[in-house]
Amino acid sequence: MAKSQDDFEIDQLYTLIISSDYVQLSDTIRNEIRRVILADLFMSYLDGRTKKYSENEANSLLDSIELKWRSPEGLLPKRINKIYHRLFGIQLSEYTSAAIGNIVRKELLKDQEYHFDFTKNFDWVAGDFADGQSCFWQGRKDIRRSMNADKRFYAIRFFRRNEYEGKLKLITGSGNVYHKRKDAYYTGIARAWLGKETIKYEPVKGVVVEKSMYFIFNGYGMTTPEISTVFTKYLGLSSSKISLTNFRNTAGGLYVNGDGYVVGDPALISKASHYDFGLPNDYDAKSVKNPENKGHFTFDSGLQIALDESSKEVVYRRKAA
Repeated sequence: MAKSQDDFEIDQLYTLIISSDYVQLSDTIRNEIRRVILADLFMSYLDGRTKKYSENEANSLLDSIELKWRSPEGLLPKRINKIYHRLFGIQLSEYTSAAIGNIVRKELLKDQEYHFDFTKNFDWVAGDFADGQSCFWQGRKDIRRSMNADKRFYAIRFFRRNEYEGKLKLITGSGNVYHKRKDAYYTGIARAWLGKETIKYEPVKGVVVEKSMYFIFNGYGMTTPEISTVFTKYLGLSSSKISLTNFRNTAGGLYVNGDGYVVGDPALISKASHYDFGLPNDYDAKSVKNPENKGHFTFDSGLQIALDESSKEVVYRRKAA
């Protein structure tokens, strides 16, 4: 059952155990799978099963799916085979499908335990969450302050659980301690930015509901897809890749590093292709507090923008069949 939106406390430590079947696989596993797919395609080309041979398409195949063992669309070999058949007109060999399973099983040894919190204060020391090289602590301090003051932005931060040494003494050198418990203390290891937008949605004519959608981007210490998986599982919602910009720019004040992920109602996120934050880069914290900045969605199909007659607010409405 999905949690209610904003169902988390600020600066409170959470622990979540996720089946390794649903955890984002590592780049090492990705590269091994890519290698066996290329070998399968090359052998199929040599023996005449396919006349099409494109290393570029084969290399990009894994970028078009979630690299997890299990998803609602089926196990990983099945999902890979579906795209492989669409690209090259053939099925993966039984040997290659089995090889992919064997590669993944090397990493799926046990369920994964995550310790994380959510915060609105972005004042930690650069590097406390593996983000020492982040531009938000160097040339983009102003935009970080803008995000800090804006109601839509959080950080999701991840921690390592450490047991005390001796009589409740912290291990020497553990400076980035953010949470303490009777039996352990927690040091920062990763983080990502977390944005939120609430929209008006009309699934049925005359019925308007509020829906919150979250955005995960700029992961450090863990991959952004893995952080998105944890957050998605915590809320009990769905996630998908999305293009993120700020005033149509990814390299301006609010720098977006690579793909972002949108988390929310599957009926909405499946249609969302782009979101622009619309966050001023020159925010003046002294003169304006918590501005009601609004972003802008682009939905590929199935939804249209309308103006609610009573509230005069923008509503995303299902298109008539």
